[in-house]
Amino acid sequence: MFWPNSHETVGRLQQLFRLQKNQFRQGILTPDEPMFNFLVESDEKFENIVRKLDPRKYVIGHRFFFYFSSKKFNEIVAYHANYVVGEKRKDERMQTVILRSQQNPKWVLAYLSQVFQELKNRLKL
Repeated sequence: MFWPNSHETVGRLQQLFRLQKNQFRQGILTPDEPMFNFLVESDEKFENIVRKLDPRKYVIGHRFFFYFSSKKFNEIVAYHANYVVGEKRKDERMQTVILRSQQNPKWVLAYLSQVFQELKNRLKL
């Protein structure tokens, strides 16, 4: 989502912070995403303030393999690696993105390394 830098959006973020902080104090540990979704769903004006980004152009980490294995890669504007656990793995993913965007043939090896790592993790080898 695209949040313009305004008093209104800062106010919404402060509201989200207070809501999550109050729940935390009550022993309710709610992750950021469900809290954010709650705020969006409870605020009718929200869609006028914050603009949704096209998920085909602004890709989050768990869709990495889908986009790298398709011709849609050239449509990507930004890639968010936060879903990847571990600094080393995030760095490897980002290096793969850079190599592919530069049309460096080494991206294929980097990508295959990511695929094998993912398979290893899923199979718990």
